[in-house]
Amino acid sequence: MKKAGFLMKVHELKIKQGYCNDILVNKKSFEIRKNDRGFQVGDILHLKVIDDDTGEYTGFEIFVKVMYKHHGFGLEDDYVCMAIKRVYFEFDKMNGEQ
Repeated sequence: MKKAGFLMKVHELKIKQGYCNDILVNKKSFEIRKNDRGFQVGDILHLKVIDDDTGEYTGFEIFVKVMYKHHGFGLEDDYVCMAIKRVYFEFDKMNGEQ
């Protein structure tokens, strides 16, 4: 029996600093997005942090894995709620190191 192939996608997205902080302290474990990218379980979200007030990139990045995906009941037709798990975050850029 041949196993089905699995292709993981990496999606680069913006996230406000406050929401990112909630992920880092395990307060936020989900992400709701318009499903214009075909999000799937196993995909990686490369979240690039923007300042809550200015919208400018902070240089901080976090990577989360999509563990579960819900669409339909309770959400608009083109939106998805994803359970996420932090897999990596980068402090170097935030601290000005290169």
